[in-house]
Amino acid sequence: MLTHKQVWAAIDALAARYAMSASGLAKAAGLDPTTFNRSKRVAAGGKLRWPSTESIAKVLSATGASIEDFAALMAGSSPRGETRYVPLLRLSQLRERHAFDETGLPTGDGWERIAFPDLAEARSYALEITGDAFHPVYHAGDRILLAPQAELRRGDQVLARSNSGELELGTVAHITATHVALRLLAGNEERAYERAKLALLHRVIWSSV
Repeated sequence: MLTHKQVWAAIDALAARYAMSASGLAKAAGLDPTTFNRSKRVAAGGKLRWPSTESIAKVLSATGASIEDFAALMAGSSPRGETRYVPLLRLSQLRERHAFDETGLPTGDGWERIAFPDLAEARSYALEITGDAFHPVYHAGDRILLAPQAELRRGDQVLARSNSGELELGTVAHITATHVALRLLAGNEERAYERAKLALLHRVIWSSV
């Protein structure tokens, strides 16, 4: 029998697996930061509140965990995923060097490597934010994980890099086979791009905030 305690314990365990608080997990999934607060798990009068299936689906999408992982956490066992290492580069270094091959995958010897729970996206890489260009969403030292080969959808947060080297972080507002419009984190303006003029357009699948 599935219990209220098991479901919430799985959410807490998933957050811990990705080095986040429950509120950080909610933010990473695009939910209100208070969605998973302990104070919201029991209503006035003692009625139990359960997370919605939509919230759980968004959490799994944001972290890259599978429904099997979540089920294992509810059962109190370890998920099938194991820790592996992903390439890491500081954003300022990305501006300075050729860090990707012609297919958009990390290359070269400038990358460090960090331990990270296993994810479905085998070619994931991490960037560490430098400077204040993406305040107030990201601050210096925050890290984001990106999946170069992930399918892009409206509402996804992405890293875009033009052929001339300009970098932007934004949310996909509209996308077709030839064009993409992003709502930029810096300034919240919407900007349209020809996809042929972008060297990179990679989906952000996790962040440390």
